[in-house]
Amino acid sequence: MATVQLSDIQNRRKMAAYTTELSTKNSALFESRVFMQDQKLSGMFSEGGLIQDIPSWDDLGDTDANTSSDDPDSHATPEKVTSKKHRATILHRNKGYSAMDLAAVVAGEDPIKSVVEYRIGPYWKRHFNATAISIARGLLADNIANDGGDMLVEAAQVSDGSVTTASRFSNELIIDAAHTMGDAAEELGAIAVHSSIRARMLKEDDIEFKADSAGAMTIELYKGLRVIVSDTLPAEQQSNNPIVYTSILFGAGFFHFGDVTMQQKEPVGYERDESAGQGGGMEEIWSRRSFWMHPDGFDYTDANNAGPTPTNAELALAGNWDRVFQRKNCKIAFLKSHA
Repeated sequence: MATVQLSDIQNRRKMAAYTTELSTKNSALFESRVFMQDQKLSGMFSEGGLIQDIPSWDDLGDTDANTSSDDPDSHATPEKVTSKKHRATILHRNKGYSAMDLAAVVAGEDPIKSVVEYRIGPYWKRHFNATAISIARGLLADNIANDGGDMLVEAAQVSDGSVTTASRFSNELIIDAAHTMGDAAEELGAIAVHSSIRARMLKEDDIEFKADSAGAMTIELYKGLRVIVSDTLPAEQQSNNPIVYTSILFGAGFFHFGDVTMQQKEPVGYERDESAGQGGGMEEIWSRRSFWMHPDGFDYTDANNAGPTPTNAELALAGNWDRVFQRKNCKIAFLKSHA
């Protein structure tokens, strides 16, 4: 059986490809189809640049059709087909780890080998999830600030001193949140919730457990919606008031995603410092990821960033986002409630 050795770690592109595949395969968000791979935009980012323009055609208006006649002098006027563009940004991220050689000897296990085999892939998976949730928080903040909060049902506020039937998470509230999209509500197919909200679902016996098509894993469904559980979702509390949880409904392919890590000059960095530890030796490993993650129907404005690419905290700011599609064409909705 093959074993990861030092020579394998130093094969940087081999490790980068391995960790890229590992993190993708273990991501609940990817498996939920909230993400879609967009090769076109990946190709654009692979040629360089921090921000790319995404052109799109507007939907046709719903004005009445012309009434035909037999008058040769009566001419119909064609309507104009319009377009718009929105911008997406690439995200350059990295994470480094170091280990003293003496620590590895005492522990009886190589910690760097552990990072490569077991740790770094799941770390990037969690990071992708956290990045997506940060973006969603930014979209909600922009929606409240600039669009009247028409993507949000706010059943609970942090100033509420008690939990009521009306403020507690329920199927009725989910229906209300979904129908902020009007007759496009059926486009929503997944719901991301805090574990406390999932506990409420379980107590109400509202979760259906279903095997996937391959029979390899069990999928959780809430009223037909794929359940994604993450405690990185907003859970806000003021003083000793009940916690207000934000749940998010997504449509398939809401996030366009591409990973261009392998375009980096050095996707994985490895270095030894032989004099560290009074000559005992130390090694470092750096994992670098270049990816983009863009919500369909929104413009990345790049208005509130300190560096060349935004942090997750900056992605959560209202000023970095602007909705450019009609409400019902943006496949996302929010619910604030108690558990």
